[in-house]
Amino acid sequence: DKTLMVATAAVRNATNSSNLLAKVKEGFSLELKVLTGEEESHLIGRGLLLDPSLDRCGFFQAFDLGGGSLELIQFQVDAPTVNKSLPLGALSVSEGLSFDITKPFLFPNELRLRMREQVENCGLISDQDCPLVGLGGAIFYIRKIFSRIKNLNFEECKEFSLEEISWLASTGSRLNLQDRLINFPELPADRGDVFPVVCIIIEEIMKTLSKDTFLHSQFN
Repeated sequence: DKTLMVATAAVRNATNSSNLLAKVKEGFSLELKVLTGEEESHLIGRGLLLDPSLDRCGFFQAFDLGGGSLELIQFQVDAPTVNKSLPLGALSVSEGLSFDITKPFLFPNELRLRMREQVENCGLISDQDCPLVGLGGAIFYIRKIFSRIKNLNFEECKEFSLEEISWLASTGSRLNLQDRLINFPELPADRGDVFPVVCIIIEEIMKTLSKDTFLHSQFN
């Protein structure tokens, strides 16, 4: 009955986004709605409420890691929902970093600290007992990697520990791009370069929010 086209951080931050909106209108006779960061977080939270595994969970936190932005959500029954959008997507964080595909990847410690400060200032409480949920394409590939490593089918492998993410970040960073793609064949070639950044962002989210584990949800 109704089709709604939406765009997120890449279009939100693009200097020539008006050109794309005009092209979409011309080609499809539809308006392309560019979501604000807060709208994006809100809709992600609405999607998560449809996840059967969270059906009876009255309190959870979630992160959606994209290329341009990181959305953080805190849902608590009888309390205002926290929706925050940060410029901490994998590509945004990678901007300005040096990528030599023939060498291991080095991530600056000061950038880790700046990321942690931004997450700390979002208003999400640090509670080890509150479940953390992860969404986004990057998490999908992490799940595929651990499904192989743990010899589990995809549906069974949906919870990941801080220790596992730290191992993935460390291992991925030590390898050059070619070896990284060989060791983790689940990764598409165009995601191999920023994959260690993805793992480091997740690692810092978990440390900041005092989480030992997080669950992957596909209800985005």
